[in-house]
Amino acid sequence: NEEFITDLHVSDWSETQKQKLQAAHEKGSELLQSCESGTKWNLTAAYDIQKLMRVCGLEMSVRELYKPEDKAQFMEVIQVKKDLQELKQNRNKTRVVSFTTMIDNSIAKVEKVEEELRRSQLDATQLAQVPKKTLEQIEAIMNVTQIQAALASTDDQIKTQLQALDKTNAIQNVAMHDGEMQVAEEQMWTKIQLQERLIDLIKDKFRLIGKCEDENAPFKKIYEVQKQANQETSQMKDAKRRL
Repeated sequence: NEEFITDLHVSDWSETQKQKLQAAHEKGSELLQSCESGTKWNLTAAYDIQKLMRVCGLEMSVRELYKPEDKAQFMEVIQVKKDLQELKQNRNKTRVVSFTTMIDNSIAKVEKVEEELRRSQLDATQLAQVPKKTLEQIEAIMNVTQIQAALASTDDQIKTQLQALDKTNAIQNVAMHDGEMQVAEEQMWTKIQLQERLIDLIKDKFRLIGKCEDENAPFKKIYEVQKQANQETSQMKDAKRRL
């Protein structure tokens, strides 16, 4: 502190020590003077908007970047929220893989975005387009025919045919044991008819499996849809940064 420095000057220090202290004072004064003379304290006047635009390579003027009369555009974001709320009512939202949590989280995030947009002058039209394809895919996934449901009726019919075959075999075996060859022959023809029907049902089952696989094939592209959405989001962020 100041008292300590003063005490050093009046102490019994050697002349060399006093000279070094004086030199330190002089150097400090030079640094302070250099700093004050080299600094423009009025930064607004020294760095105006025109210079800022030149240095940063900006193409839009302040007037173009901010217009008090501009209103936020977020109706399409509200539509995204409505689409999510409709998905929340989908009867298939909880089957196999539950979409409930994902939908609830998405609605909460969109509501937060809407809240921020209402306080801004931003145009969110492009932003609302980013999740559009993903929402369409999710709805399609919810509504796709599950293979178990598609095969339920056919499987029941196959089960009935197999039970009928077992019963026919039992009757035929008893008839052959008792020597009732006419009854055994009738049961043989019944077995042929049952087996022909069983073959038709099995063919129908494979047809339904193929149909379900074709119906589910588009959802193999979900990764590509997510990737494209991420790319579009990154492009929008980069465009905003350049502004």
